[in-house]
Amino acid sequence: MPIDDQKIINRLLGVEPIRANSSLVSYQQRDRLYWTNIPGIELPKDRHINFQDYKDTDEEYCDKFIVNRTPSRERMWGDGNGECPNVTNREKINCITLKQDRWKNSGLIAYKDFCRYLTTRELEIGQTLPVGYTKGLSKNEAEDVIGDAWTADMIAHFFGYLKRDMEKKQEETK
Repeated sequence: MPIDDQKIINRLLGVEPIRANSSLVSYQQRDRLYWTNIPGIELPKDRHINFQDYKDTDEEYCDKFIVNRTPSRERMWGDGNGECPNVTNREKINCITLKQDRWKNSGLIAYKDFCRYLTTRELEIGQTLPVGYTKGLSKNEAEDVIGDAWTADMIAHFFGYLKRDMEKKQEETK
């Protein structure tokens, strides 16, 4: 985010943001600013979550996510060394977004004789959503919803401080 835009948001909301990377609670790199007036928030402890522990290996399921071989996608993949990150053996994937096969987005996985997108399950787990959360949606709709979502465990962590603050205020009014 451009610093001038951040300053405008800071001024309008009257608070400074907390910078947090979802890599602390998931296997994706998702560095974000969160504006909140919840007092005393500390970042969550790093859970050291490794993508390799959650990577889908069910071939029948993964076959649904094979990238269609086209000249532009061959350049993008570049035998695993192209513009789109190869996350086949990485501990962390890039940020989950709507479009997986774009530069700097979540990445692609070497698969059979080419590559595949991350599966819907891998995307849900990467955003710390329950597996099956987007079950009623098409693949593209699910990617859109998941890519636009907050990392659920990061928000739950922040809201834990809200609960603590509310309980503290209740005790003070007794």
